[in-house]
Amino acid sequence: MSTQPSGSLFRERDFRLLFVGQGISAVGTAVSYVALPLIAVAALHASPLEVSLITAAGYAAWLVVGLPLGVFVDRHKRRPLLIVADLGRAALLATVTAAALADALTIAHLIGVALLAGALSVLFDVAYPAYLPTIIPKDRLVDGNGKLFATESAANVGGPGLGGGLLQAVGAALTVLVDVASFLVSALTLWMIRSPEPAARGTETNVRRDLVEGLRYTFGQPFTRVVLGAGVLGNFVFGGYAAIVVVFLYQTLGLHEAAVGLLLGLGSAGAVAGSLLAAPLGRAIGDARLIWIAPSTYVVSGALVVLAAPGWRLALFATGAFGLTAGIGVFNVCVRAALQSSVPAELLGRTSASLRLFTRGTLPIGALVAGVLATATSPRTAIIVLMVVLLLCPLWLRMSPVGRVRTIGELTDVPDKVLP
Repeated sequence: MSTQPSGSLFRERDFRLLFVGQGISAVGTAVSYVALPLIAVAALHASPLEVSLITAAGYAAWLVVGLPLGVFVDRHKRRPLLIVADLGRAALLATVTAAALADALTIAHLIGVALLAGALSVLFDVAYPAYLPTIIPKDRLVDGNGKLFATESAANVGGPGLGGGLLQAVGAALTVLVDVASFLVSALTLWMIRSPEPAARGTETNVRRDLVEGLRYTFGQPFTRVVLGAGVLGNFVFGGYAAIVVVFLYQTLGLHEAAVGLLLGLGSAGAVAGSLLAAPLGRAIGDARLIWIAPSTYVVSGALVVLAAPGWRLALFATGAFGLTAGIGVFNVCVRAALQSSVPAELLGRTSASLRLFTRGTLPIGALVAGVLATATSPRTAIIVLMVVLLLCPLWLRMSPVGRVRTIGELTDVPDKVLP
């Protein structure tokens, strides 16, 4: 781990490698985010429900393997697991390219790839935050997470537009290859990192006891309980939103593929601003206050999204989506840094997995609910319902212990009994 207490993190070789690799990987992921649903809708004529099934399949692994992988991650060094996850996802997405070139791509194939790649994404997403403290000093975690998340968010600005444009210009096969290549670059940069990892715990401990220990810690600490509730509410909504927003733009508003990608990219620019502002705003007003203030912007932003229509009102969608992603960016940076600095290293993988079992577990539920609702009514109606539900998130945070303190340290520094 770097020992530099000050100065730019970009002076650190390993941080630069991580920054570049994850930034490129984020571009590929953003391309696939818009490309796979558009392939399903435009090329395979999928219904809103079928598109939601593809989205739900990508999230479903959290419900099945989330907790066991948390134990697995805490027993092993994290960097090799990240590399394996990247290589596996590259191989799976390459099958989409092969099937598209052979004119044999089906909805079932896309669902299967989403399901298996989702399982590898669970492995990566559990190991990644547990690995970051190896690269980033504890007192620089907000800064480091902000830079990394801003890069991911910047990729989400250009990625959807790139995906839509490539899909329209060169077709599905070459478009998906962008994500394949990005995973390979991520694996290479992770392999080049030199920072030594602490010794792994090994496999001598009892799996059941390890699972219970992670759950008890997660439910026993005030901050993790609050994050759990907010994540369940927010991800239910955003899982549904992700499942139908492409259908809303393509079918309801009548936009072509490139325009869909452009609007999604413009909306994603908010996450860049939110990620970069998280650290200075947190210092100015306190990270705990920021955690509930940022989601409060969802009220106006959600209203703008549902008012979108062809013509000048497309600007309402871009503005509203910008606000939604800005709030998400601020929230995610502050929460990730707080968890990394407060949760014991030997529990971080299991705590992340326990949290994400429930928070990511609501993503496929939200996707399916939104798909059914959009099919029964309309995509616009489904988004309206989702935005109303989203209002519960800032209310939950404001009324929780987080809403009564200035900084998260005031919660995490005080010993708290765990559940028996």
